Amino acid sequence: MTETPPSDRVLLHVGVHKTGSTALQAAFAEARPELIEKGILYPGDSDLHHGAAVGVAAAGNATGDRSDWTRIRAWQRSRKWRLLSGQVRRHDGRAIVSSEFFGRLGPRGINRAVAGLGGARIHVLLGVRPLVEILPSSWQQYLKSGLTTDYEDWLRQMLLPGSGKDPARSRFWARANFAQIIRRWTSVVPPENITAVVLDPQDRDLMARTAEELIGLPMGVLTRHAGRGTNRSMTAVEAELLRQINIHVDGSMDHRTYTEQIRNGVVRTIVEERQPPESEPVIATPQWAVDVALQRQKRDLRRLRNSGVELRGPWDRLRDPSLGAEPLTVTELPIDLAALGVSIAVGWRP
Repeated sequence: MTETPPSDRVLLHVGVHKTGSTALQAAFAEARPELIEKGILYPGDSDLHHGAAVGVAAAGNATGDRSDWTRIRAWQRSRKWRLLSGQVRRHDGRAIVSSEFFGRLGPRGINRAVAGLGGARIHVLLGVRPLVEILPSSWQQYLKSGLTTDYEDWLRQMLLPGSGKDPARSRFWARANFAQIIRRWTSVVPPENITAVVLDPQDRDLMARTAEELIGLPMGVLTRHAGRGTNRSMTAVEAELLRQINIHVDGSMDHRTYTEQIRNGVVRTIVEERQPPESEPVIATPQWAVDVALQRQKRDLRRLRNSGVELRGPWDRLRDPSLGAEPLTVTELPIDLAALGVSIAVGWRP
């Protein structure tokens, strides 16, 4: 029989990036009416709490030797955190807070987040995904922010020694080093108050069911909504199209324009409107990179099992050998993708 969670528990879902967080957050948001009926708070009216999570790091940093704009932005972000944490502390009952950006906090930010949400009330939930699956998914995500590096060169930068303190490499491992993320959280939160779930492609509702159990919801409240926030991955040719666009516009667009026209325009339209044929190749990870990823995963699995946190899901996936594939050199675009790209370029929107 499942143990009933404390009546004032705060379920803090810290992500991490590329572990099905979007789908779970969409389920939280869709289930708000049922959550409210059961006395469970999911603060705000959006799917997630990114602004507040970023504000944890900004809290207390709105003054100092900075530009006026930087101080204003820090104040705005910290205000979102103060509003959300205040709501949670005042709520007489259980609550859920969710953002992948909590997973990127350092020790000082984690202490601030835990104190702000009620200390001992907190139970941390995070997803874990095999590194060999995170690599192509992360490269795609960086492409959506303007990356021009091809996949194999990017893999070398992320996986092989010699990159030094490359900022891009540091940002990647801040999101992908699950053992280190859990180590940071267990330095503040008791391990028994942390649940880590390795994603199971054969059981896509596992995270949602775990969240239901941890927050005291009947089975099905979240799982029936869990598919709404999923987005398909780009194929190899779609990714190469975006990379070539990035090469052409590199340096000619500010971040806001790029986000509006390329990320939320071209990319979103292709992913949401196009149905690629099953024969269209996926992004292929070469065997050397798969081998490096597997070696690291085995080490991380040992650390996770020794961490004391609750582990759920098929954890042996982190040590299963995987077969790599020769990366595809894309020289031609399918006619439907080319036509869709031209249509977007002339201003068409679905």
